[in-house]
Amino acid sequence: MSTPRPPWSRWSSARLFQADFYNLRWPVCGTRYVWAVVGYKWVHLCTPIQHDRWRISRADWDALPTSERKPS
Repeated sequence: MSTPRPPWSRWSSARLFQADFYNLRWPVCGTRYVWAVVGYKWVHLCTPIQHDRWRISRADWDALPTSERKPS
């Protein structure tokens, strides 16, 4: 199964991560694969299949348990 990159231009530099989202503030929960564009203040996230897009602060991202994955 492949994990398609989002088709929009912002996501050309995105990296695939596995992250644990356990907070009611975010639109997804549980352990998920997400495409992330990590910036200085914000991290823009997109789920691979549904294309749910949102952003979280870099401090919240650094507090999450994440691991980078190779896209298949």
